[in-house]
Amino acid sequence: MPEQKTIGFLFIEGFADWEYGLLAASAVEWFGARAMSLTPDGKQVTGISGFRLIPDRSTGASENADLDAIAIIGSDQWTSKAQPDVGNLLAAIASRGGVVGGICAGTLALARAGLFEKA
Repeated sequence: MPEQKTIGFLFIEGFADWEYGLLAASAVEWFGARAMSLTPDGKQVTGISGFRLIPDRSTGASENADLDAIAIIGSDQWTSKAQPDVGNLLAAIASRGGVVGGICAGTLALARAGLFEKA
């Protein structure tokens, strides 16, 4: 049996509720992955719908050394000056060969972390 992969889903305040469901469910159900929810400070966040999400953990790089991949979920907050800095976590995952991806405005976190720079 192949080793179980762990995928982190990063949520911030005002996250887009519709962006993570199919990806998370497919990863777990069809590929046997383990899904972990993350928020920048490890505290509850509220989606656009008003649904509240209590995360499994924060975005500290050392706390997430087991992540094989991360998906940054979109939120209008990514476009503001008050967006969280998650660059250290994204760089740590990418440097060990993990998959780093973003959906919609979540891609701004990837750009700010320099992950779109040419090598």
